[in-house]
Amino acid sequence: MYTNRISIRLDVFYKYTHGTKWTETVRPHRTYRDLTRHIDETVETSEWGWAPFRTLGGKVSVWVEE
Repeated sequence: MYTNRISIRLDVFYKYTHGTKWTETVRPHRTYRDLTRHIDETVETSEWGWAPFRTLGGKVSVWVEE
């Protein structure tokens, strides 16, 4: 039986052109990074849990909490 639980939120974004999508994560003041490493910068959510997640044209970005 597992006593520790891990919470994972996985968001996958794909666009034909460069873009940003404001997304509600419901997790305030959290840092996310692009698992695919297409975007080098991390993103921090606001006090309300919102953040602008970027993606490059024709690429997939998978944002995971650090």
